[in-house]
Amino acid sequence: MADKEDADVVIWRKGGTVYAETRTGAPAALLDALDAAGLQRRTQAVYTWHEVPQNLTKEQERQLASRATAMAADAGYYVQISPELFDLGVHDQAVTELVTTRRNTESPAGPGTTPATPAPSTPPRRTGPRR
Repeated sequence: MADKEDADVVIWRKGGTVYAETRTGAPAALLDALDAAGLQRRTQAVYTWHEVPQNLTKEQERQLASRATAMAADAGYYVQISPELFDLGVHDQAVTELVTTRRNTESPAGPGTTPATPAPSTPPRRTGPRR
């Protein structure tokens, strides 16, 4: 799906399952970011994809998908997410947490520098840098 849609990750629902499909040969860092977001990695033959855990409510699925979108985009990947799975509030909260964590773990900036702030968010269908 990601290869067809020209995105690093495509997050979508098919039937009762939410999938995060990556490009063929996706880098380990991207797969690790999706793991860290709480998605479950699946493999079969040469294919690798992620799914939300089966025991979640529809709202929890939206939250997890939105958080995964923020985390993958923050890591520099181009993400496309189905609009019904995108929760702007959860996305913005995840971006804020990522920026705060980065500020707390990076070495202090020199005098006169201003820390980066998250870009204003709108409910995009695609996030992250365009490839």
